[in-house]
Amino acid sequence: KATVSVLNWRIGTMAKPAWKVHIDDAEVEEVEEEKVNVDNLLILLQRRFEYTSETEWFQDKDRIQGEILSMIEEFDMAPYYQFLNDSFMWPIDEAKMKKMKSANEEKFASLEQKLKDAEENYGETEMRDVILEQANYSAQIGDLEKCLKYNKQALTTGKVGLGPKLDLALQRVRMGCAFNDSSLIQEGIDACHELLKIEGDWERRNKLKVYEAVYLMSKRQFTKACDLLLGALSAFSSPEFIEYKNFILFTVLVASVTLDRPTFKKKILDSSEVLQVFPELPHLKLFVRSLYDCDYKNFFGALGKVCEEMQRHVYTSLHVNYFYREMRLLAFKQFLQSYRSVTLKSMAEAFDIPVELLDHQLSIFIASGRLSCKVDKVSGSVETTQTDSRSCQYQRLLKEGDILLNRVQRLARVAEK
Repeated sequence: KATVSVLNWRIGTMAKPAWKVHIDDAEVEEVEEEKVNVDNLLILLQRRFEYTSETEWFQDKDRIQGEILSMIEEFDMAPYYQFLNDSFMWPIDEAKMKKMKSANEEKFASLEQKLKDAEENYGETEMRDVILEQANYSAQIGDLEKCLKYNKQALTTGKVGLGPKLDLALQRVRMGCAFNDSSLIQEGIDACHELLKIEGDWERRNKLKVYEAVYLMSKRQFTKACDLLLGALSAFSSPEFIEYKNFILFTVLVASVTLDRPTFKKKILDSSEVLQVFPELPHLKLFVRSLYDCDYKNFFGALGKVCEEMQRHVYTSLHVNYFYREMRLLAFKQFLQSYRSVTLKSMAEAFDIPVELLDHQLSIFIASGRLSCKVDKVSGSVETTQTDSRSCQYQRLLKEGDILLNRVQRLARVAEK
């Protein structure tokens, strides 16, 4: 009997061989791939967000603090313990700190001895493997400085292939996310793009799409983030960075804001990847179905639930108000597109909200020029002014031209004086 094994090992993940194929009389047995969990530092990033959040879901601060400290003690994360003390002024348990530091020093001493042995008896490849272990262990205990030091050292030890270089760059992105270092995140993403110009790597290219999309989404660059997330939808390969359920959630959120109606149906509503996660996210399913099916009575309630879900995530919490405003605007535009004139009462009944609230929300969008209609308070109706995109561009051109002409005239008068 012959056995062929393929080792699926990546920077920052301590996965065992992902699968084995046993060949015996043309029979092939596939072993289920081992699950890779989200990086501990990214889990702790979410917990830190929960600890500082003022929302009603995260009021039990003692429980959250206990979960953080329990994880730190489990993995001997002495540097991260000190980082939390600097951030939140938590009192340090000196006995626990001493125990964790001792474990860290013992591990690093062991790795240094292993590196020395590799240098004396083996070659650069074995040396680099040990340095990668040092980088991974530094990341595991939350030591940003040492992780970056060994990460850089691994890049300059021997001949490093494209795959390991990409893994090291992605590790820097994860560390940047874990410690809220935007410059480190951007540097890692840029390094990946430069490396992928040299040679393609399908799996890591998809990883980069997810990493970069989440970063862009956190900066409210939803259009670029949407393109990247949709590109990775059919081949998600970043379980060490984000849970699959949250990946689908973020994809649907950014797609709701950026895609037009036909594209949204094709990319989201007809997507098997999205549909299989909907049972885990019932409010998200009701939200997208009610919007697409023009079921406005259920839409606002589902929108509120989705916004609550956004408030629970570190990457989306800052964009809740923006998302809520944009989705209300989209729903109003979609409703009014079918009418020349409609009464406030019937529109309010369609959305299942009070007339006064509808009047207030419409007036805000109309005043900002984002809704092409006007409210007649005498007759209690909303009259739409349908305009195509060419007319809007023409009107904007006239307006900007008038502004430019006024500025030129003012400059001419100043020059004459």
